[in-house]
Amino acid sequence: MGKAIKILGRLQAERRAVANPEFAKVFPESPYDVMNFGTISGGLATNVIAEQCVLRASYRTLPKTDPLALYEELKRRLGAIDLHDYASENFAATIEVALLLAAPPMWSNRGSRLEQVLFDVTGNKSARGAQFATDGAWFSGAGIQCLICGPGDYEQAHQPNESIRRESFERGSTMIVRVIEQLCM
Repeated sequence: MGKAIKILGRLQAERRAVANPEFAKVFPESPYDVMNFGTISGGLATNVIAEQCVLRASYRTLPKTDPLALYEELKRRLGAIDLHDYASENFAATIEVALLLAAPPMWSNRGSRLEQVLFDVTGNKSARGAQFATDGAWFSGAGIQCLICGPGDYEQAHQPNESIRRESFERGSTMIVRVIEQLCM
């Protein structure tokens, strides 16, 4: 798995080095494809050869791109790995690459009525893209204008200590009603 992680890490570094200026304002933290090594598991004990090791990774591609292109590149690079054990040429691993879900990239036009209403209700003055995928991408792909908005602090989203303060959560339903009322006027 160490060899696979090294290959994936190199690809991640390459993507980061090629920031897309078209998306720099919308995705200021990451105007490039973002990858995440979510979980890794395998083995029973330190003195037993692991029967299998599983790495679950995810990524978010930029809008206006093919979300499967990065997956195909990952598969190609992983297919080129020397699968022999570092300690012995007699043992070789196998790598299976499976696509569990490919969310389409999300892109919403700026300056929409929905965006203005959200600014009015939340008090925010600006918007930016997310470094993670959301269900909004499915709606966006179907031509439905979507913006991501919810309770909590953006900096905490999808982090190990992710949480939402109770008062933020409780304000959520009131804000949803206000947005609907303004859009229906």
